[in-house]
Amino acid sequence: MPDESGRAPGRTLRVEAKRRGERGIRQVKVNGRWCWQARVARAGARRNRLCETFEAARQAKSELLAELQQAASQAEAEAAAPATLRQLLEFYALDGATMALNRGFTAPIVMALGGWKTERMMRRYAAVTDQTLRAAAEAVSGTESLSSGASHAAV
Repeated sequence: MPDESGRAPGRTLRVEAKRRGERGIRQVKVNGRWCWQARVARAGARRNRLCETFEAARQAKSELLAELQQAASQAEAEAAAPATLRQLLEFYALDGATMALNRGFTAPIVMALGGWKTERMMRRYAAVTDQTLRAAAEAVSGTESLSSGASHAAV
């Protein structure tokens, strides 16, 4: 229904929102009904909310932005926190198992060093490096070059 200026009310508010610099608020049609959508993005995360009125969308936009800012600052604080003893020990086990495996120690020896009962558990921590794979490929193809320092490990 047009107002006194002859425009539809939604159009007037859309123009007013753009004039005021209200980015992130727009009018959308959902299931045949016009409503206001508040959209925000921060640190790679996005949120949106549908509202009945323009003012409710403005309020929702500020709430969504506050939520994203809080989540971003919390993630930043967690990333800056020092490592726990458990994380350090797991990294040590991962690094030690990888080094032992790539230096030619067999799987049973690496399992004994790490205290793992099954080979499947050892494989969660031990990784084969590209250098070891390259040396194995050369050994299989017959152009063996042990200059890489990796020997053949039975894994």
